[in-house]
Amino acid sequence: MKAAEINRVSEWLAGIVREEALPQKLFIVHQFRFDMIENREQIALRPELATVIQMDGQGPLGTKYETFGALTGAPDADRYAWGWKNFYDEDEPTLTAQQTMAVDPTPWWVSYQ
Repeated sequence: MKAAEINRVSEWLAGIVREEALPQKLFIVHQFRFDMIENREQIALRPELATVIQMDGQGPLGTKYETFGALTGAPDADRYAWGWKNFYDEDEPTLTAQQTMAVDPTPWWVSYQ
C-alpha cells in the first residue's frame, strides 16, 4: 500500500471527526514487512487521529523481536506510536502482558488475536 492511499483514508476519517466534533480516533496501520507500506515516511499525521503502526508479525519470538526492531529502528519510526499484536495460536510462545510491555520501544497499543 502506498502512503498516498493511507493519507486519503486518514483525511476522510479526520474529516468526519472534525465535522462531528468527535474525540480523537485511533487509526491503525498494519505492517510486518518494509514492503507493505511504500513511502511510509510520507504518512500524514493528523491531530484528529492517533496514528499507530501495528507490528502484526507472528511466529517464533526471535523473528518477531527482529521484525519489530527493524521496523521501529527505521529513520522515520519516531514519528509514530507503535502497536504489537500477540497471537494466541500462532506465536511461539505467546507473550505475557508483562513481557509484551517490556518490548522496546514499549507498545502504545497491544492487541490479541
